[in-house]
Amino acid sequence: MSDIKDGGPAFPLDSIPTNCPKVPTGMTLRDYFAANAPVVPDWFLPADYDNAYLNQDNKALADRWFEWRWFYADQMLVGREVQP
Repeated sequence: MSDIKDGGPAFPLDSIPTNCPKVPTGMTLRDYFAANAPVVPDWFLPADYDNAYLNQDNKALADRWFEWRWFYADQMLVGREVQP
């Protein structure tokens, strides 16, 4: 996972207080984008998806939702790189 660019800290500090020996960096920008991804679009779901999945404990569908969140986050980071 070291080859994934994370965008740095989501909420960086302007300065670090001198009395703080270690300041946690918190979530990365990639984590923030993934946590705030919009609803999974239909084109990203499996072809055999239907509303029946929503009423089941379906690991495959949950995995797809997680994949969407990371896909969205990575695309947001790519979009930041191409902006002037």
